[in-house]
Amino acid sequence: MNPLPTTFNTPSQLANSNPNPRVNEPRVVPVKKNNSFVLGFSILLLIIALCLVGIASAILINPSLVGNVTGFNLSSSSSINSSSTSNLSSSQSTVSIARSAADFTFVSDNSTKTPVQVVESVLPSVLSIRVRSNTATLNGSEVAGTGYVVSGDGLVITNKHVISLACQNGGQNNSRITALSSNQKAYELKLLTVDPINDIAILQIDNLTETIPKLSFADSSQIKLGSDVLAIGNVLGQLENTVTKGIVSGLNRSINSDIQDDCTGKSATADGLIQTDAAINKGNSGGPLFNAQGDVIGMNTYGTTDAQNVGLAIPSNTIVSALNSYNKNQQIIRPRLGIVSRPLDPALKLELAWLPVDYGEIIFSPTGNPVTPGSAAATAGLSEGDILLEVDGQKIQTTSDNPSPLKRLITNKEPDTKIELTVLKANRSLSQESFTYTKNSVKVNVTLGRVSLDLK
Repeated sequence: MNPLPTTFNTPSQLANSNPNPRVNEPRVVPVKKNNSFVLGFSILLLIIALCLVGIASAILINPSLVGNVTGFNLSSSSSINSSSTSNLSSSQSTVSIARSAADFTFVSDNSTKTPVQVVESVLPSVLSIRVRSNTATLNGSEVAGTGYVVSGDGLVITNKHVISLACQNGGQNNSRITALSSNQKAYELKLLTVDPINDIAILQIDNLTETIPKLSFADSSQIKLGSDVLAIGNVLGQLENTVTKGIVSGLNRSINSDIQDDCTGKSATADGLIQTDAAINKGNSGGPLFNAQGDVIGMNTYGTTDAQNVGLAIPSNTIVSALNSYNKNQQIIRPRLGIVSRPLDPALKLELAWLPVDYGEIIFSPTGNPVTPGSAAATAGLSEGDILLEVDGQKIQTTSDNPSPLKRLITNKEPDTKIELTVLKANRSLSQESFTYTKNSVKVNVTLGRVSLDLK
């Protein structure tokens, strides 16, 4: 912990530590006939000396006077010191630290540390999180996970599924989120917002009485296969601050099977994940994944019981974009096209002879309308059967590391931005699940919509 300092050298203390300089009266040789002149001159010198002493004392007591004399304004510095002092007037009062609205950014640190050095430097910022119903008894069940501090005013990041109890059916009023630091300091947390697409939640420490060291992010797009990583988490909800070590086993991983989003009640897909062989167990959820420099490159989110040493983490780039969206909008807002689609590949074209291309994504849903009414796609005139080929000139092509290329291209955009889609329009339906197409593709301009989850 690095608590705020509890003592200050106030201007008055500085003044007292610098006593007024001694003033020596000038020696005057008495001249009998000029006594009145000499006396008057001596009194004048004494008055001047006393004035100089007074000015010096005033400057020591109020340094802002120097600024006014020399043309520099130091009043802002004075107000900062005053604010810092008032925040420390009571050791039990909540710290009020203004957080800058500036974007969260990535650090560029190349100084490799030993695992022990990494753990010692980051452990004060990692929290063991518990979520419990207000009506639960001492023996009542609770959800346990991990989180970590990302700002000096106590913003905390964790997985959405860790705190899902607090965003279901008015759960914020019917549940409590608490956290425990490595030095057994307990905190009360408030849920601020959740990501409508990714498994990310942002919380705020309510009873912060000191600053907590924040963690820094590294650019996950620069990660290399085989890089050393460390994971820290509240394993099994009871083994706090468990450290596991491994390497980056894979990049841009996706989970093809639908995952139930307990916060929204809808299915969610996980895309662009970091794979690691560092043990990711139950309770690790929401904890940080560090590189060898001690910077966060991901958030541990998924483990598996069907294989050994397969853990998955949300990359830091996705987390930073969520934080910056919250900074800007007070909630996490993601771009939305408003369609249900299926990726095309050479194998699928081989199976379905009527498909004109072996790449892109076809707008299609086995049940219901695949184009959401009133969405960006609907406004742009997209309809069932249309095949999207490119986004802003970038080919929509499925690979082993990118099974949902359209989703990845769209989620990398900002809400309300204009994009250009290259589309092969469907002429008519041959049957319930087949279409004919125009000979040439067309360009369609689309202004992306926005999607967020209002916890209120």
